Amino acid sequence: MKKNITSTLTSYDLLKTFAVLTMVVDHIGANFYPDDMWWRAVGRMSVPVWLFLIGYANGRDLSPFLWAGVGILVVTNFVVGQAILPLCILATILVSRMALNPIMNHIKLNPKSLYPIVFAVFVLCIPVSILFDYGSGVLLFAMMGYLARHRADFALSNRDYGVFVAIVGLSHVLLQVQFFFPFDNLQKIVAGAAILFVTWWLTLFKPNEYYDLDEKLPTFISGFLKICGRKSLEIYIAHLVVFKIMALFLGVTGFALFDFHIF
Repeated sequence: MKKNITSTLTSYDLLKTFAVLTMVVDHIGANFYPDDMWWRAVGRMSVPVWLFLIGYANGRDLSPFLWAGVGILVVTNFVVGQAILPLCILATILVSRMALNPIMNHIKLNPKSLYPIVFAVFVLCIPVSILFDYGSGVLLFAMMGYLARHRADFALSNRDYGVFVAIVGLSHVLLQVQFFFPFDNLQKIVAGAAILFVTWWLTLFKPNEYYDLDEKLPTFISGFLKICGRKSLEIYIAHLVVFKIMALFLGVTGFALFDFHIF
């Protein structure tokens, strides 16, 4: 069934534009300046947004287009000589979409299972990251997004939700700055603070339409915001393909034509 998408600028458009821009910064660093980790430190602000929106969304899109996007990126990695595994975060998002509703339905029936599940997801993150980018930790922000949208179904007080959000943010900081990226101490502080800021900011998110802002903004800016908000997955796939091919032809370290390897 086709979604009804408003022509008016929305809070989703603004939030996703922020995620797209910080994602592009992250991938500029990953593909063109692999030794300069400041790009990746800034890019840490993007990931929580995508993961939160997995759970906040009412739908769980698993369309063939998205699976094809994963395939395109796997083939691209093969061509440019990058590792096939772990699969890109789009694959992680799709698996998380399949797992999220069963997990949250279980928690709804067994509220005391919330924190044991959080602990299990955290512990499994590193081994799962061998197969899927960012590992099982993506589920923590997805669960946060789900609870933000459906908190009344779980009888969670503001205090309880605040504690859960703090655990999610701090867990993500530990995984991102300590395990997944070789940041120096200052970069760890900046990246960690950025993650915690975005985690807090996401708790304020509400679906809104901005009629007045849409009318006041120049058409090209409003259009840009809407494209980022409504074509974010297409942007993700397309810019990675372009960046990786450019890095190959520029001779960036780690890129070599058809240098096949799994890890």
